[in-house]
Amino acid sequence: VTIPLTSEILIDSDHIIYGDGKITLDGQGITRIFHVIPYRGLMLDGLTLKNGRARNTSADPEGKGQGGAIFVDVWSGLTVQNVTFLNNKSESPVECSGGGAIRLNGFNYAEIFDSSFIGNTAPNGGAINNLTSDLVVRGSLFDSNQATHDRITLPANYTGCDGGGGAIFIDGASPPSQGGSAFIEIAFSTFRNNTTMQSGGAIFSYLYSDEVMTVDHSVFEGNQAYFSLLPDGSVPSGLGMGGALYWNSEHTEAARL
Repeated sequence: VTIPLTSEILIDSDHIIYGDGKITLDGQGITRIFHVIPYRGLMLDGLTLKNGRARNTSADPEGKGQGGAIFVDVWSGLTVQNVTFLNNKSESPVECSGGGAIRLNGFNYAEIFDSSFIGNTAPNGGAINNLTSDLVVRGSLFDSNQATHDRITLPANYTGCDGGGGAIFIDGASPPSQGGSAFIEIAFSTFRNNTTMQSGGAIFSYLYSDEVMTVDHSVFEGNQAYFSLLPDGSVPSGLGMGGALYWNSEHTEAARL
């Protein structure tokens, strides 16, 4: 069964939704699919979420065009299992914004198991855009997702985000001061043919003091970080780095591969 949507589903109380592999929610390129308000939890199992679209409009003051399929607002939780995210899109001019499939908006905890992210696009984080949230990804596939933000096409005085992350964009984990564990784990997952116009063809990661990211038993193949030449034809600095992984941190021992 495919259910077409013309407006997002607002999660204003804790919900568990089972699809048993038989339910598709279709945003039709019109609307985001789920919006989780602060202090709420959402668990999804056995669904397909496709053609979700998040736009920066006055009707979306919190989301600001982020999270084409799911936008998770602050201090909320998300569990995803056996879910396919297909051709979802984030359209946002906000710095470091994105999440073609999922946007974690800060101090969240998210678990993603045995799921697929295929053909999703966003300015940063073609599939997932993670802002200061704990994130666990296991047994999942990221294929042909794209981060579209190209700094070269922005105004000359732009001083904002140099991000990317064709599949996943990470701007910190959730700090203990906000109830988090300051930890990100990616394991037993495959990243294939994801692209960015900045850095981190598969994953862009920036971690803050004492935060740790572990990447374990995962495959990276065919991911690419591109860049555009400057108007004078020269090569820009700081772009096109990390065809598979781009990692930076305030903490010298933050990465475990």
